[in-house]
Amino acid sequence: MFTVFYEKKLHRFCTKTAPFYKKHEKIENGWLKCDIILSRGFCTNGNAKVKKMGKIHKEKGIAALADLRASPGYPSEERLESGPVAVIECIQEIPCNPCESACRFSAITVDEPITNLPRLIEEKCRGCGECIPACPGLAIFLVNRTYSSDEASISVPYEYLPLPKAGDFVDACDRSGDRICRSRIVRVTNPERNDSTAVVTLAVPKRFSDQVRSFR
Repeated sequence: MFTVFYEKKLHRFCTKTAPFYKKHEKIENGWLKCDIILSRGFCTNGNAKVKKMGKIHKEKGIAALADLRASPGYPSEERLESGPVAVIECIQEIPCNPCESACRFSAITVDEPITNLPRLIEEKCRGCGECIPACPGLAIFLVNRTYSSDEASISVPYEYLPLPKAGDFVDACDRSGDRICRSRIVRVTNPERNDSTAVVTLAVPKRFSDQVRSFR
């Protein structure tokens, strides 16, 4: 859990639509102090602004987008706007580095110690997506905001059966598994070298490119 401060006028909306409150209490200056259970994140749909206090505990649950963007594996806005790029949403210091050796272009580095967070060298990333199935934690995605004039493509790892087919329409979901929008499957790849981790590419409205990370 971690503590955030909600502006008082947003409190009714938050308590109605986000059932992840553990407790809340009024504090001074019109803000509400809330302890949030990370398994549902905190207002990741952008409908409420939060002031975050103290360190976020990452032992369980879904990390906030702000923390992902601050990690060394998340590309800059400029790079995201310029074409397909890997987005590494790994913010736990664990002994893991398959992504480093999976990249033919040396765009991902972990180095020593092996518990370092993976770092994306965004100018080297070609947007090939070969790192996606290499991640044991299924934490790497490929985002292409230049897919079309009004859509972005999101490539996600997928380990369920049956596999979807290109042309299928599905519900695109956020990191918490909550539905964001309808989406179209544009490509499914599952070569033998992926070791049964398929890569499914979705077309979603551009405004959801930072939110959609799965589907159902």
